[in-house]
This record gives sequence, structure tokens and C-alpha cells, in this order.
Amino acid sequence: MQNLRDIGKKKEANVVLSASVVYTIITFIIVNIPEKSISSLTMAFNFVGGYVLSEYFFKNYIPEAELYPRKKIWKPLIISVIITLPLILALVYTLNLEE
Repeated sequence: MQNLRDIGKKKEANVVLSASVVYTIITFIIVNIPEKSISSLTMAFNFVGGYVLSEYFFKNYIPEAELYPRKKIWKPLIISVIITLPLILALVYTLNLEE
């Protein structure tokens, strides 16, 4: 999303963000349907989501990607950790409450 905003494609950036949020919610619901979690199901949904982002959105919205300078990974990595860490902590806390 941020890459699209940086090149001035704000409408497309919002589409990517919306699609990512909806896909994440759907994945969360489907993965949690079975009583016991199935890690391969989670991994499959993650691979499909990554594939759709890279093959559909990236190639359609930034077809001339090689013209842009490469960015460092640190900013998105930190954002990802900030989002993921509370979710993991909530899961661990919830599992401890059930015991």
C-alpha cells in the first residue's frame, strides 16, 4: 500500500489495503472454524494471499517496478512486528486463560 501511495496511486493503495484487510478477516474466520488449529491451512492461506498480492496487485498496479529504486525492508518489518506482536500476545494470554 505504501509503495502505491509513494508513487501517487492513492486509489489503488486503498484497494490493496481493503483487499488485504478483508482477506485477513476471511482467513482468520476460516482457519478458526476447525476445533483444532491446522497449521498447514494457515500457511496455505498465507501463501495464497502473498501470491495474489505479488502476482495480481503488484504486477497490475506497478508494471514498471524496475524503474523505481528498491526500498529497505526495515520500515515494513517494524510495522509488521508492531501489528503482529499484540495479536500473538493476545493469543498466548487467551490460551493461558483456558488452562
